[in-house]
Amino acid sequence: MIHWVANYITITSKTYPMKIYALILVATISFASLSQNTFPTNGNVGINTTNPSAKLDVNGNMKVDSTLIVKDSVIIEKDLRTKGKFVVEDQAYFLEKVYMYDKLILSSTLEAGENINIDNNLNVSNNAQISNKLDVVGNSTFSGNVKVNNIPTVNNLNNPNLEFVFRAPNGNLETYDIAGVVGLFGNQLYSIACPFNGGDIPNPMWSNGLNKIFVTCPQVNVGINTANPEYKLHVVGTTYSFRLKIGYKDATSTNSYIEGFVPNNQNNIISLGKESNSINQKIYFQILNNGTIITNNESGHILVSYNSNGEKVLQLEDNGLLRAREIKVDLVAWPDYVFDEGYKLMSINELALYIDKHHHLPGLPIAKELEEEGLSLGSIVKIQMEKIEEQTLYTIQLNNEVETLKAENVELKNEIQLIKQEIEELKELIKG
Repeated sequence: MIHWVANYITITSKTYPMKIYALILVATISFASLSQNTFPTNGNVGINTTNPSAKLDVNGNMKVDSTLIVKDSVIIEKDLRTKGKFVVEDQAYFLEKVYMYDKLILSSTLEAGENINIDNNLNVSNNAQISNKLDVVGNSTFSGNVKVNNIPTVNNLNNPNLEFVFRAPNGNLETYDIAGVVGLFGNQLYSIACPFNGGDIPNPMWSNGLNKIFVTCPQVNVGINTANPEYKLHVVGTTYSFRLKIGYKDATSTNSYIEGFVPNNQNNIISLGKESNSINQKIYFQILNNGTIITNNESGHILVSYNSNGEKVLQLEDNGLLRAREIKVDLVAWPDYVFDEGYKLMSINELALYIDKHHHLPGLPIAKELEEEGLSLGSIVKIQMEKIEEQTLYTIQLNNEVETLKAENVELKNEIQLIKQEIEELKELIKG
């Protein structure tokens, strides 16, 4: 039935009297007289609805026997089902999940930003890039490369019958259980395996694992800022490290910024010098594995040090002579205790007897000890100062004795003078 209501027309399936049908017939004849079947442009058209919400609002099924052309977007709020082929000539975007209950056949690339769930077979003849999760219930066959950016979990690992078949580098097919697969992927994922019989690796790549990126092949040298690395790690330029550890890796010391350890005294710890085209090698500084330090320089001296103005301030020569502007020795105690009241000072006679017996001052090392063990500069200076202060006390004692003798001598001189006067007086009395 056709209804004209305000600015729209509706067609319903209700039954009305014959008069109404007559009106419908007149309307139909009037429409048929037009060159095309058109509806008014100033209202909505509803089929099986009296309240059309769009230009054409169909409440029920709609059948199109030929092609349906939509020049803008198609929004389907429920399910979409096609009994024939579904062909997308440009790109297809799926904002959520895609479920395939039979086969998904791709002749080119499949890129998925979310999950792909496949209950049967997945055949990919080119590349498959999956950034999140791939669930396959049936078999998977890949003729090209497969790159998985993230594998958060691997399910069904407790199944004892779960096995994987891989083609080894030698061409043989090998079967692995889950433990073997984990070990295989942990060492070889994203990398080319090292040849079993050695040789060159045409395209080496990094391997990775838990908290690590590494290269396992002994043939591979890593170069930074150089395309021709000559060592396991060859850096051309400046490097920075908060702490450097060289030599023995199992050493447990952690109290230094630079640490060098030698296993089983096999090599020296540090060697520094210069070399010109692998010839004329000269070592200026060495620390041997027994702790010995060896130095040399262009001047022929063992050690030369300059200040910021370029002035020589320290020089150690080959004959053992040390030249310096000044040497300062820090001592814990200075021998001022010699002047304490309780200090016991040997008498001059005791000192003379000690020297006569031992042939050196008390407290000083003998010549043989100095020849064998050397001289401690701080210790000998302290002993010498002790002897100087003792000699000062001896001098004071002698001075006191001299002053006493001087006073006694004056008294004796005065007494002699008086005696002389008395004698003269006696002489005068005798004459008189």
